[in-house]
Amino acid sequence: LRRAGVPGLKMTALSRDEVLKLEPNVSSDVCEGGAWYFEDGWFLSEPAALLRALLAGFEENGGEFANGDAVALGRGADGRPEVRLASGDVVTGDDVVVAAGAHSKPLVESLGEWCPLDTERGYHVAFPGAEAELSRAVCDPAAGFIMSPTVRNCLLP
Repeated sequence: LRRAGVPGLKMTALSRDEVLKLEPNVSSDVCEGGAWYFEDGWFLSEPAALLRALLAGFEENGGEFANGDAVALGRGADGRPEVRLASGDVVTGDDVVVAAGAHSKPLVESLGEWCPLDTERGYHVAFPGAEAELSRAVCDPAAGFIMSPTVRNCLLP
C-alpha cells in the first residue's frame, strides 16, 4: 500500500506472538505467519450513532430531513434540485446528496448521468455477545473477510 502512494500510511509487520498480544482471542493458527498492523486504522463500533450525529448537525445548521423512498431526481422549473418520492411527494432543496448505496445508480441515472457503480450480492453475519472478543477490526485476507466489533456483537460483513 505504501508503494501505491498512500502518504503517511503507518504499517508494521507483526509476528504471530505480537498479534496474539494485541488480540488474544484470535486463533494462533490464523495468524501463524504474522500480520500487518495499521496503527491509525479505525472502525465504527456504532454506525447508527454516527448517522444520528450527522443528522443532528445537519438539522442544527438549517437542514431539513425528509423520510421517504427516493425514486428519481430532477430539476424544478426554478432549476433547483428535486427528489421524487415513491409516495408522489417532491422534495426540493439547494443541494441533493445521493447516498443510497446500491440504489444510488438508478437515482443518478435518472438525471441522465453515467454512474459507474455495480453491486455484488453480499452477506454479513452478526455474532451476538462476541463484541468483547475483539478490540479492533481484524482481517483475514486468505479467507476474504474483515470482522469488526460493534456495540452489540461482532460483525462479519
